[in-house]
Parts: sequence; structure tokens; C-alpha cells
Amino acid sequence: MNFNFIRCVATVLMFCAIMTAAAQKADSGIKDKELKSLVDIVVSLRTQSEGNYNRATALLAKDNKWTPMNETGALKPEECRPADKIPGFKLNRILAKVDGKRMYVSSHGDMLNGEDERYNYSLFERSVKAGSTVCYSIKGREGAQTFVIVPFKVSASGLSASVNGKKFYEKDGLLVLDLKDAGLKRKDALKISVTNSAKQSQSFVIINYNSRKQ
Repeated sequence: MNFNFIRCVATVLMFCAIMTAAAQKADSGIKDKELKSLVDIVVSLRTQSEGNYNRATALLAKDNKWTPMNETGALKPEECRPADKIPGFKLNRILAKVDGKRMYVSSHGDMLNGEDERYNYSLFERSVKAGSTVCYSIKGREGAQTFVIVPFKVSASGLSASVNGKKFYEKDGLLVLDLKDAGLKRKDALKISVTNSAKQSQSFVIINYNSRKQ
């Protein structure tokens, strides 16, 4: 077979692959720039390496728009213990490290969370055992909301989720939910439910954009 023809076909296939990957990344359904940046940082941690860990730490340290979503509470029976050593992002280590160096925390001794009125973005890593459903109750949200769940497993994670019964849609390895109910008040509780139908326990990250706009 003609070598130039083979090279041409290979070039076309490579170009198509690059364009497909780019289209998938651009078509995640996430419009907010900051939210997408946080999602991309978390997704990069699916590949465990010192370089990715350090890069994520540096990017989050430069970004003052987020806070840990540690109001999701203590370890739940449906979640994995640290001793279980399931694969994960190791995101909470980064969040604690970066958050601990912030001026406000250093000065006041307060740990921030997603209920803090100064922040519109929050994130945290959690887990769920195989065949289980874990639930979290959060407040302090107001106006339109976007939630993104990033499973550690890239494909066929078996995870599904809802907020107050409204189901997430799956797109490019993410679970996404837009809540456009303008009537949401800070005092209103939001119940996040994450179900794992797979046979393996799994880690995932919850990211929230709290617009605070009615």
C-alpha cells in the first residue's frame, strides 16, 4: 500500500481524534468559567502523579473563589474509611493544605465552608460503598445552583445522584445538575443523594456553584 496514503489516513484519524476530544471537553454543559476550571483541576487528579498533585495544589492556591464543602459532615456509615484505601483524588489533602494558609483562617481560626457568604464555589471529596446510597444535607445556598459530581472512575462508574429528588444528567464522565429555581433561600436544606450501583466502592468529588442570585 502507498506509504503517503497510509500517512495521510493516519493524519486524518489523529486530527479527528483531537477534534472529538476537544468537542467533548467543550460540550460538558458547564458554562461557568470558574466552575469549569475547578472541574478540570479535579479531573486531572484522576491520574495520580506527583506532578498532577503539585499542579492542582498550585492552581487552587492561586484561586480565592472556592472554599471546602466540609459542611457535608463527618464520615457516614455508607462511606469508606481511610483504612479501606480505595483509589481517590486525594483532593481533601490539597484543600486542607491550601485553606490552612489563607489569611482569614490564620487570623480568625475559622474553617470556611460552602455556607460562607463570601464564596460562590465549594468542593469536597467523599466516597460511597458498593451497592449503597449516601446522603448529605447542606444549607446556605440561594438562587440558581449548579452541582457537578466527578467520579474517580472515568467510565461506567455506576454512580447516579440527585438533589431534592432532581436527578443529575451524565456527560463526558461527569454528573451535572442545574437548579434554576429562583425561590431557593439560604435557610432551605438541600439533600444530595449519591447511589453506587457498581460492585466496587468509589470516591467522588462534589462541586457546587452557588449563584446567590434570585
